[in-house]
Amino acid sequence: MAGYELKTDGGLKQAAEALQRGHEDQQWYREWIDGLVADFEWIRRSGRGERSTFEFQQRLWEDNHVSSVGQGNVSVDRALKDEGFRTWLADRSLEPLGDSPEKRIEFLTGFYEELMKRLEPLCDRAPRLKAFRVLAALFPGELTAICYRRALRRLCFAMGGSRGTAPVARHAFVLTRLTEALGKPGPDLRDVARRVALPWLLYAGAVDRDQKEATEEPTSTPGEEKLIPLPASRRRRGACPKSAGRRFMKLES
Repeated sequence: MAGYELKTDGGLKQAAEALQRGHEDQQWYREWIDGLVADFEWIRRSGRGERSTFEFQQRLWEDNHVSSVGQGNVSVDRALKDEGFRTWLADRSLEPLGDSPEKRIEFLTGFYEELMKRLEPLCDRAPRLKAFRVLAALFPGELTAICYRRALRRLCFAMGGSRGTAPVARHAFVLTRLTEALGKPGPDLRDVARRVALPWLLYAGAVDRDQKEATEEPTSTPGEEKLIPLPASRRRRGACPKSAGRRFMKLES
């Protein structure tokens, strides 16, 4: 794993600090963090009425900066045009998360499961990647920027977690381990954005570095999108800055 031991607090801290330090001067990384902060601020100041509009949810689903949607093969257009779906999502997004880690995981797991159930009749395939992008944007600091389930599973295992952990719990595990190694992020949204982005740096720089490039590996799994370059790259959907062009991932829907 590129010389990093992520299962110990010391090794995780060393990797996290080195990878963040190595990216801070890169334009794509600065633009990614700026985009995340802008999204978090926009969502925070949006009330129920705005959240239920087509325009808000179009931006939330297709143009937020958590990760790229790459080819965007799984369409959510029918859902976004459904007023009942938009109203439900707006109302649900304003419910309290809970005051304990267990309650927060329970809330987000329930939200995700209900979201996928409501999307089922409105989408040809399950837009899992897009759903996690939405939840990560709606609840800053509660989920990581790794919306591709396979990559998150690999990072979680590399950090000492179980392969069998459910998706939301994997996000929570990774963020908890980072808190144990680095302390809590500051209250500023830029600090939160950097912590949300950090797991992707760890995955790309410490877990996936020595693996065969994912874009070279065919997939036969139904419902997968063959996506993207660096999540950080998405000023435009599917965009990839030249400086990050060597780091590609294939992301599923």
